[in-house]
Amino acid sequence: MDDIIEIVRSEVARQLANIVVRAPVTDIDHDTQRIKTKVGGGESGWIEFSGSTSNWSPPKIGASVISLNPCGDPDQGVIINGGYSDDNPPPSTAPDSFVEKRGSSTFTVADGKITLETDVATITANTIILDGKVLLGGALAARPVEFSPKVFVV
Repeated sequence: MDDIIEIVRSEVARQLANIVVRAPVTDIDHDTQRIKTKVGGGESGWIEFSGSTSNWSPPKIGASVISLNPCGDPDQGVIINGGYSDDNPPPSTAPDSFVEKRGSSTFTVADGKITLETDVATITANTIILDGKVLLGGALAARPVEFSPKVFVV
């Protein structure tokens, strides 16, 4: 009888310890929006990750996530992206800014400005409206710019 009580106590302690844990992502299935995490000494099964916004921001292998595990079972976990680490530092510490960084691209909203820093940017649209002064920098800064209602000529 004491053996059974010890087994039950041990299982309850394990479940309680695994209800909310920080867990590194070990594998990702982008098509089904499921990931595996390392919890304790093992790996979870495939579990969903999602958010309340309509953006697509899957975790990277090695990223730190928070795994909420009903009844302490990592296979039923709900994953929350988040948590910074040495491998995943915050892209900014500015208190009044929104910064999204992915690879070599950074999108920043701060001080009434939107800044996109990237290697190549592609805009696909039926209509592009520029309302205000347009300034070209870099190599084009020294060249005159002409605008007409139908044509943009550099």
